[in-house]
Amino acid sequence: MFQFHLHFDKLQEKLAAACAVEVADVLKQSIATRGQAVMALSGGKSPRLFLEILFGHALDWAAVTLVPVDERWVPLDHKASNEGMIRQILSNSPAARARWVSLLVPGHGSAHQAESELEQNLVNLLPECLDIVVLGMGEDGHTASWFPHSPQRDACLYSERRCLAVDPVSAEHERMTLTASYVLQARQLFVYAPGEKKIATLSLALQQQDAAMYPVTKIFQHPHLHWWASALSS
Repeated sequence: MFQFHLHFDKLQEKLAAACAVEVADVLKQSIATRGQAVMALSGGKSPRLFLEILFGHALDWAAVTLVPVDERWVPLDHKASNEGMIRQILSNSPAARARWVSLLVPGHGSAHQAESELEQNLVNLLPECLDIVVLGMGEDGHTASWFPHSPQRDACLYSERRCLAVDPVSAEHERMTLTASYVLQARQLFVYAPGEKKIATLSLALQQQDAAMYPVTKIFQHPHLHWWASALSS
């Protein structure tokens, strides 16, 4: 049976602040223990408030490496770019000193063309075990870019690679994503998924326990999973 820590608040503002405190504590402990911390972050609209609060925390950000959980294959100045959004928040915060590892590879017009090169980049630049991954979840039960109807769904869930190019089918833009195999090796795994509809999706995923239908189900096996949920979007 799946077991994880559920953190709930009616208001997203309070949830974001509480989650940011917990993530900052994980980073501080990792720096104290290993001299550095490596964190993968989700983009999109939902985590913006959480990221703004987190990046304002006082810690040794120069010892932190950040990498996106997934990325749309668009230019950094595109409104859909996860890296662009996260970097914009970083630039006005103490976290601007953090090191960044991109999921984009210059010179490749397609995520599929860049897949092998990026896989090697991640092996060279990132450790086998990330210290913490902060995922989001869509109302369809996808997390990272593991989409239910994507032709790469099973590869994302079961491949031993660190990253894969993805055609989401149900969403815009080709993607590059970290795989379930790599995400599940993280020492701590958080899901920040505010909103009433996402609580309903979580309930269905727990009932069905079907990773093909609800890919987020794959992460329920992680031994240190924390789920952050709110009833209201603001």
